[in-house]
Amino acid sequence: MEGHNVTISCYVDSGVPPETLYMQSTNGLSKGGGSGNINHSLVLNRSMNGISFTCKAKSNQLVAPLVSHIQLLIKYNPTVHIEEGSQLTLKEGDNLVLTCNFSCYPDLQSLAWKHMIYIMDERNIIYGSTRRLEISQVTKSHSGTFICKVINEVGAGYAKINITVQYPPLVNIKVTQIANHVKLDCIPQGVPDIYTFEPWEHTTAGGQHIRFLIGYQNGTLVLNETKSENTLQDTGIYICSVRNGISDSNGRFNQTGHVPVNRNGYPIFGNKNRASQFGTFGHATTLNFDVYRLEAEDLIIKDKLNRKCDFGSQIKIKVNISVVFHGTEVDVEGLNIKIKTQPLTGEDFGNYTVTALSRFGNSTYHFTLQSATSPLSPHNVTLTTAATKICVSWSRNFDGGYQQEFFILLLTTDLVQLKKYGPLKDTMQRQQSFTLNSVEAGITYYIRMFSKNKIGHSNLTEVSKVTTMDTFRVPSEYVLTSMSAVCILTIVAVGVFYKIWKAKRNSYHEDDDAVIQPLGNQYHVDNVLYQSQEEINLSGGGGGDGYSKIDRSDAILPYGAVVSYSAQCSSSDDGEDYENVTGKSGKLLNEGERNAISIKDDHVLNYSEVVFSPCESSRFVIHGSNNKTVYADVDLSLKAVALPYTDDESSDDASDFDDVVSWVKTNG
Repeated sequence: MEGHNVTISCYVDSGVPPETLYMQSTNGLSKGGGSGNINHSLVLNRSMNGISFTCKAKSNQLVAPLVSHIQLLIKYNPTVHIEEGSQLTLKEGDNLVLTCNFSCYPDLQSLAWKHMIYIMDERNIIYGSTRRLEISQVTKSHSGTFICKVINEVGAGYAKINITVQYPPLVNIKVTQIANHVKLDCIPQGVPDIYTFEPWEHTTAGGQHIRFLIGYQNGTLVLNETKSENTLQDTGIYICSVRNGISDSNGRFNQTGHVPVNRNGYPIFGNKNRASQFGTFGHATTLNFDVYRLEAEDLIIKDKLNRKCDFGSQIKIKVNISVVFHGTEVDVEGLNIKIKTQPLTGEDFGNYTVTALSRFGNSTYHFTLQSATSPLSPHNVTLTTAATKICVSWSRNFDGGYQQEFFILLLTTDLVQLKKYGPLKDTMQRQQSFTLNSVEAGITYYIRMFSKNKIGHSNLTEVSKVTTMDTFRVPSEYVLTSMSAVCILTIVAVGVFYKIWKAKRNSYHEDDDAVIQPLGNQYHVDNVLYQSQEEINLSGGGGGDGYSKIDRSDAILPYGAVVSYSAQCSSSDDGEDYENVTGKSGKLLNEGERNAISIKDDHVLNYSEVVFSPCESSRFVIHGSNNKTVYADVDLSLKAVALPYTDDESSDDASDFDDVVSWVKTNG
């Protein structure tokens, strides 16, 4: 056994003559001389294990020397060596391979790997000519000392290696309340322990970013006291971001830790609360308010005279509401409070202050309760056409309290929508118009309109029919407009003069002494322009007779004067001509005596009641040029657009000429 003193002796029975003894070993020992015995003493060590010693006796009497052999087998405890050395550094996620080499006699009884913390899995140990330990994807728990232990019957041998596993920092945050301040300490734990701190991030509980904050180089952040009404805005999640140069398994170098911070302060009204809330007279409405951290039972509402108002019960629902924290709009969990009122009276509309109560302070919000509804439909919709354009004119109506927009629907004769025009901005003018471009010539269309605001949309207007001009049926634009004027003027003139002629003829046949007297003043023409009662009400006109009069009493017409009137629709923006109806003054009137009416409200269908004074002769005769009696003098050089289409039955002014001119037959 290793360490013991051993003497190796070689003995022989001497003869005559005496022999000579020699001792040799495989490790280089050579010793000789003497007879009878030879000795060699030594202290055993493991390096001598397996050495062979040979003893020889030589003599002249011997044919061959006498030889004897012996081998040293030295028992010693294992000598262990780890091939990778005594220190090894890895990154978290790397693979670890350790090789344990050893020598001993007799052979080992066992070999084991040990770790101070990590419990070794036997499957990680590979046996062979060398003993290896393999661990895939090491973690921080593998840091420390690994020991290879080998045991035989003599004793045990050991070898150690220190493993350093580098890993990105684990981040913890310590929160300390100091008076009105909050101190946040970012405490990273990683290898190596040299850290770089990034700015702190403040977010909502839902992860929405609020702001970045610069802390100290050692990772400390102090939330200083702010205005008491803003303290609640410090509530949220605070995130510390730090790195040490080691990436994680996803390749990220910055590692984060977060901690919730709860601050107290004044309640915060949601930024989606409307400064103006709307209701309808005579109807109940619902007031809506969003509040963050409401502690009192109910909101307190006061009017402009600081009188407490009880609109009704308050229903509270937990929802995500939008608020502003440190200048950033974010969503947080708060309360939506609905207050359903009683039917509103005129006194209910006005300015109010709503207060949210808290033991940390109160917050107020000002709002106005206004009257608003969906808009009313546009009215007085009139249409004028060209070959490929339709001019739509209308009167604006009540907008419901909000900015309104207009829409025009272009329909087929089957009332199928072809196109929707809009939204068209409300210019706030009473009369407004829009031109529909690129329509087909000679086609009949239907038009409807509606208006819309934030509350909703109005009803649709009545269907209006319009037929665009057919460019293929006329040689030119002038002929078309002239023919339109001819048709309209001829119908009116023929009808009027026919009735006059017939009445005069009958009066002469029935009673030669009868005198025909007109209604009204017999010395002037009385013109009456009729309008719808709705138009008069909107325009602020007085009287309840539904029309306004233009008194022409100052214009006393001489015998034989020709009287004419004109109606004209305004042109489109691009100057395209539309169908017109235009009359012309007679030659007998001078410039000051011409009697013409210009109808300015082009969208209104106007009626003219004309009463003619009787002639002074005993017979009623209309004299034309060359002593010919004509019923209309038409100037074909003029052009005009047709009067706007309407389906109102009262617009058929040629339906009954008895309504145009009334005569009274009296006895002379």
